[in-house]
This record gives sequence, structure tokens and C-alpha cells, in this order.
Amino acid sequence: MSKYDLNLEQFDLRLIIGEKFFVLGIGGDNDVVGAFTVATIIKKTHPESKVIYGSCLSTKKKNYIGFSQISEGLYIRDLKNSELNEHHSLKLVQKLKKFDCDLGEPYVITAGDERKTERITRESIDYFKEYTVITIDNGGDSLTGGKEGKNGFDHKNLMCLKNIKQSFLHIILGLGCDGESDIDKIKNMLQYQSQAIIGEFVMDEIAKILQPMMPDIRCPERVNVDTTAIILEANNHMLTNPESEELYLIPRHERNIQVPYFWVNTAIVFCGQKLYGIIE
Repeated sequence: MSKYDLNLEQFDLRLIIGEKFFVLGIGGDNDVVGAFTVATIIKKTHPESKVIYGSCLSTKKKNYIGFSQISEGLYIRDLKNSELNEHHSLKLVQKLKKFDCDLGEPYVITAGDERKTERITRESIDYFKEYTVITIDNGGDSLTGGKEGKNGFDHKNLMCLKNIKQSFLHIILGLGCDGESDIDKIKNMLQYQSQAIIGEFVMDEIAKILQPMMPDIRCPERVNVDTTAIILEANNHMLTNPESEELYLIPRHERNIQVPYFWVNTAIVFCGQKLYGIIE
């Protein structure tokens, strides 16, 4: 047993039951890739279920080329428009469609800084009221606070879902892979949120889905610092060194943060409505 073992109940994504699932990357950027991998696993397990995924993005976008607006704060990928959007986060959503045949068209929910409690509009969430909602955060800044604390985009979106009484599961993929929280900060978060923790699982199946996608989805300007690349590096390390207790110097934000490879190869599952805010 590793000294970094979290001693949590083992969780199996394949045991989640439902007829409809909406898996949402809660913090933009590569969180949607994590959402895609989780949606893919659920769809393979429950082929009869409707499984869709999407990304939550800031409204600070010049355009939504390649997407059609459904309602305030809610867009869907437009199959009639193949032009790639200029914004990395939107382009990434468009590119993901190449890798699935069975998932529905991806959605984008926008969260504006002008909104306080309801950064995500109730109307956009109500669109998915018949779905089991699962939110995804690569790394964990949604609950540790990361660089921005309680004002972080991911965290505010989570608290918005809680405040509007939306039932949801929240999953941190690749604990610490965002390079925003050190070991102590992550430990403190897990202790503070213990009442909400459902369990953990190893990232092997997520990594198998990610690996063949990387040449298409990686950002050329940050090939080795995307959270997806860091997750794969940690998974490869743990497969080669299953007893490893080495620390991984996360190559992001120039903060020299080190976390165990073991953690970055781990996902944590929470009950959304039991989550607390950020430790002040």
C-alpha cells in the first residue's frame, strides 16, 4: 500500500444506472475531454441509455461559430457548419466528435461573470432536468480553490449547481494534475469534503480512451502541459511502476508543485449536493 493511499471506497463508473446522462466539463478547456471519456465509458456500459456531454465555458468569447444557440447560455454543436471555431475551448468540443459514434451532439453551457449566484442560467440546466448530471474537473481546483480560491471559475459553477438545487455527481479526474494545489492543500480539501466523498477509481480506462486522441486534441502551444497529457504521463508511470511513491513535478503555471504520481492516476467521486465551499 502506498503512503499516499487515500483509503477511500472503490467506485465503478459502470455501476451508475440511468436512462439519460449529461456529463459536463465544469471548468472549460480540457475538462470537456475528461467529460467525453466518462461519457464514453457510461455509453459502452449502458448502450441503451442516452449519453451526452458538454463543456461549461466563460461568455468571454467573440463568437460561437460551429454552434447553434438553444436558449440563453446554452449551445449545441451545429452539424451544418463544419468551420472550426477560433477559440481553443470551442474548437476542442468540435474535434471530439471525431472520436464517437454513439454519443449525442456536444453542448456548451456559458457562465457569465456578470451573474453572481446563477452564473449558469437555470434555463440552461433545466434543459437537462431529466438527465443524471455528472460534472468533471481535471485536477481538483474546483474544490481546492487552486490559484483563484472561491472566485475560481470551476468552483463558482459547482456552487451554482448546488444553489439551484441541481442533483449531480462531481468527479475530479487526475487528482492534482492541474498543478494548482500542493499536497497539503489537496489533503485539507479531502478532509473538509469528506461528507461528500463517494469513492475513488484508478484512471486506467480513462487513459486508454485518451491515448489515441492526443494527436488531434492537444494544443500545439502547450503539448506537455495540458492536463490530459499529464494524466497520461502519470498513468504510464504507474503502469510501469505500480508501487511508485514518487512525486510528479507538474509542468504548469510555473509553480513547481509536486504531487504523487499515484494521485494523478486517481479519480475522486463526490455527491454534489453535499459539497461545501472552499476552505477559507
